[in-house]
Amino acid sequence: MSKGLGLSGDWPKEASGITPDEAREEVNKLFMHLSGPKGQRWLHCLKQFNRGENPFGRLRFVGTISISACSEKLNPDAFFKTRDGLYVVNTFKDRILPVVSSMESIPEATLTVFNLEKSLTDHEIKTELGDGYVFENTSMFCAQFAEMLNRQKDGEKDEGALLVNGLANVFYVRGIDDGVFAVHVFWNDDNREWSVRANRFDNYRWPIGRRFFSNNDLPIDLLAKTAA
Repeated sequence: MSKGLGLSGDWPKEASGITPDEAREEVNKLFMHLSGPKGQRWLHCLKQFNRGENPFGRLRFVGTISISACSEKLNPDAFFKTRDGLYVVNTFKDRILPVVSSMESIPEATLTVFNLEKSLTDHEIKTELGDGYVFENTSMFCAQFAEMLNRQKDGEKDEGALLVNGLANVFYVRGIDDGVFAVHVFWNDDNREWSVRANRFDNYRWPIGRRFFSNNDLPIDLLAKTAA
């Protein structure tokens, strides 16, 4: 394998400044990732890189957010209604709430957070996020979402992961008719309230700067850290 990869004794170190051992170590790591459970995601990024594209310049890994376990019961219909500090658009009421049940408790969870560095459509973002990006358990999502809104109920910047600069925070969520919807929320500083709505998953192109939350654990976070 070394000879086929150009890692033999005639390796042109003077051209790259990299020794065969250094190259072999990194190639072996790549093979381990490609053969692992997230191999398809790694392959997608590798193909982007080999095409001369930047696999790190579309969705930038920001970090993770922990949702603490909670034993308090949540009634989503009571929480997600327009009131002081919260404006709930009918699209969220009609497309998300009908498939939600009350939660007796909320288990601890970790969500992955990305910022959009390049304008992309829903379908392009789906490809970037990979399998498992959708919040399939809609009742669980609403409970977690409510917790996030409570943390920043007055638009506090440093109390949570939601952007409060007027730009959208986006979650892909399973809704009515087994469809996927882009639930997005933004802080309206003039009205001092959060605005929540749910758009159909389509070819809408999200502008740069929006924040996306994923329900899965992706290797892209490791890639982004390496590239930083």
